[in-house]
Amino acid sequence: SLPANVDSHQVRVKMKACGLSPLDLKLLVDLGIQRDLIPVGREVAGVVLQVGSLVSSFHPDDEVV
Repeated sequence: SLPANVDSHQVRVKMKACGLSPLDLKLLVDLGIQRDLIPVGREVAGVVLQVGSLVSSFHPDDEVV
């Protein structure tokens, strides 16, 4: 389970969507990784749930990509 609070520099995001880019897929094929074991890529969209005390660029309820 997740901790109740984030650290001072962290942002907690509720992900709404994520995906793999064509570059991610090409890299996985080149590395010979099975397609049923594909990890989530870095392309994500969601809503900020919580920010740490030193975070100033994001706020709860911000939509982020």
